[in-house]
Amino acid sequence: MSNTIKVTISGSYRSANRQIESFDAVTGLMPNLDEDKATQMAIKRYARIWVSQAKKEDGEPKYKHISNIRQVFIDSIEDNEDKPNAKLSYVGKDIMEMNYEELQDLAAANDLNGVPLYRTGSLITARRIAFSEYAIKVLQLEEYEGTDKEEKHNLYDHRTSGFNPKKFEPIIADDIIRRNDRHRISLEDAMHKEAKSVKRKGGKSVDGEVAPTRMTFEQLKSIATQRNIAFNKGISYEVLYKKVYGQAA
Repeated sequence: MSNTIKVTISGSYRSANRQIESFDAVTGLMPNLDEDKATQMAIKRYARIWVSQAKKEDGEPKYKHISNIRQVFIDSIEDNEDKPNAKLSYVGKDIMEMNYEELQDLAAANDLNGVPLYRTGSLITARRIAFSEYAIKVLQLEEYEGTDKEEKHNLYDHRTSGFNPKKFEPIIADDIIRRNDRHRISLEDAMHKEAKSVKRKGGKSVDGEVAPTRMTFEQLKSIATQRNIAFNKGISYEVLYKKVYGQAA
């Protein structure tokens, strides 16, 4: 599985003179997230970056004077098969030295929701918040003044008075992509539960047997991805099902 995925988007933006302009087939890279998360991140964190960095053949910006992104449609999401081992932009770097783009990648890959969106504030503020969230949510670091945690705030929390990343050891980002699925029932468990369910009336089964349930193609692809089973985008449902379960659908 690739470290990154290619996402292609189309949509519209509002220009500096308040006119609505369109953009089409703009492609960018992000950490290899599940499809629903990738869609969310493309709209929330990446569209502005990709559209503003899109170039014409002569190297000139393709879309100029972007005030804000107005509408985003996801055209496609696919593995970055050209460079499957491409290193994620932020890996091995000090959080307090990252640029705007690297901070967006770091936030997307680690569910650091508090990190400001691309260029919505100062770079130093974005770094400080990223440092704080990574320390607390990923590394689970805690430090308090005094001994009473009930009355004290974690000094790694950027909302704490006197918070200063320079008082701590530098944090170097690792290469793990965290999808924040610890509290989510796995797709396979959900499908199993659905297949076992029966409609009941007056405490008894209506038809006396479990109705067969066929998972969707997207659900099957998601399970294959969770199991690190490689497949190309043109694969059929039946072939993929056999790769996942070793038997015909």
